[in-house]
Amino acid sequence: MLLIGIIVIVFALVVVLLRGGKTGYINHSQNHDINSRGMFF
Repeated sequence: MLLIGIIVIVFALVVVLLRGGKTGYINHSQNHDINSRGMFF
């Protein structure tokens, strides 16, 4: 269970970095916080 959570977190970080780094993460986290949860789960 814990291992799966770590994999999900690492995968999410990789996706964020590929999208455009920290600036992109700040913009998307405020607008699509609920939507990102729906995508991963």
